[in-house]
Amino acid sequence: MAIVIFVLSVFSLPILIKWYHPLLIMSWNAMICVVFMPGRPFVWMVMACVGLGIAVLNRAINSNKRFMHVTSLTKPLIFLAGVVMITAVLSGGVGLNILGASRFGGKGYLYIFAAVAGYFAMTSQRIPRERAGLYLALFFLPGLTVLVAQLAALFGPSAEFLFAVFPATTGATPQAAVSTTSGAPDYSRLGAFAIAAPAVYGYLLARFGVRGIMELRHPWRLGFFLLATAACASCGYRSALILLILSFMAVFYWEGLHRTRWMMGFIGAALLAGAAVLPYAEKLPLVVQRTLSFLPVKVDFLVRQSSDTSTEWRLEMWKRVLPDVPKYLLRGKGYTLTADDIYWANENASRMGGNALGAMAAGDYHSGPLSTIIPFGIWGVIGLIWFWGASLRYLYHNFKYGDPALSRINTLLIALFSVKILFFLAIFGSFYTDLSTFVGLVGFAVSLNGPPLKTVPSEVPEEALSGFGLRV
Repeated sequence: MAIVIFVLSVFSLPILIKWYHPLLIMSWNAMICVVFMPGRPFVWMVMACVGLGIAVLNRAINSNKRFMHVTSLTKPLIFLAGVVMITAVLSGGVGLNILGASRFGGKGYLYIFAAVAGYFAMTSQRIPRERAGLYLALFFLPGLTVLVAQLAALFGPSAEFLFAVFPATTGATPQAAVSTTSGAPDYSRLGAFAIAAPAVYGYLLARFGVRGIMELRHPWRLGFFLLATAACASCGYRSALILLILSFMAVFYWEGLHRTRWMMGFIGAALLAGAAVLPYAEKLPLVVQRTLSFLPVKVDFLVRQSSDTSTEWRLEMWKRVLPDVPKYLLRGKGYTLTADDIYWANENASRMGGNALGAMAAGDYHSGPLSTIIPFGIWGVIGLIWFWGASLRYLYHNFKYGDPALSRINTLLIALFSVKILFFLAIFGSFYTDLSTFVGLVGFAVSLNGPPLKTVPSEVPEEALSGFGLRV
């Protein structure tokens, strides 16, 4: 296998040298694993490292192949990478057990370093303006690859080999396709829908905007948006529907529609939809009730119990973790775990009940702020806030003064980035997984718009205000 992989790598090198940039963008949100590498990393992580190496090589042999430097963004990213590296060294190393180390937990470090490398690889080339629509599709729509695992689950053991390439999410297992025999109602959540839906509505909002989606001349746009909404409602995750609502409201606001007659129209439509669905929530499928359980509606007893148990589990874990924050304020805990740490976490969890202790030991706090300050202390918090502030300033610059032909994309990017921050802080977040999301959005923006202008026009050009057109 090593010989075959080496030969294939040699043959693919010319393709990577020429097409690494679009391949990186296409792989960023794809749910595909590299099966022949230890730990089966996602393909975007491999492409980020390979792309950065090729970009540095191109710059070394051709002085015209320059990176697009946005100093305000590179400084906080380098600072964050330095904080992570120093924390890893002080807490016992990276700890890659898959490579024979006696420690565990190195996956989180790999995610972070791959995200930083991916930013520089993504900003090593400028996306041609005439291909903005194509690259937009390459960035968002590969998220639909998560459905391959969901479809494979329907075929049972005969399709299990697909799980090696397309990682299974919650509900995407052969057992999930088998009906329950215990007599209890089945409301298994479908994690694939929670990932596939943002790929669809994110692309639609960036490509057409709210106005374009609602155009009656193109009913398929609204049809796909409603399909994504149905997927969010059917996944069983409350956070998926909340993210959709917040994203739509943010784009609605940044497009300036709240100052037009569209505002009253959408308020009326929302009230009608609520009046038509919410009174009958208890009659909906159980998985849909699970998604709607954050609203003040009556749902099935088992669904309400599941929802309340999930909330109590998080609150219990946060109560246990908060007293440890001062201890890790100056020197973060890091991600490294020993076999003894895992053993005693499982032992305590079995004695005390619940699995919160196991999640705590693994750093899975289900909270963005805790997942930042516990592993990397106050320095990680400073670096993340610095990166957020610089990114929002850059995205706002593009939104206000950028190319009018790219206004819809820039509107979606700043709206989605700000919503992701709110979601990370208040609802659900994980530093090492969400950093790639933040970096991907701003890296795509830099590759699309280039460095900000040193001087901006005193007035916005008239054509920039005439509409949010995307001409590709």
